[in-house]
Amino acid sequence: SALVGTEIPSNDMLFTILGRIIRSFDPCLACATHVLDVNSKRSVVI
Repeated sequence: SALVGTEIPSNDMLFTILGRIIRSFDPCLACATHVLDVNSKRSVVI
């Protein structure tokens, strides 16, 4: 839920920002994270 509504100022920073938020909860979780863009139905594996 920490990622919902997170604004990313640039696509270049996408994985850096999301990875840092995820790692703040569980350092191992970032290695198994999938990000889904519901607007374009695109899925990204981090």
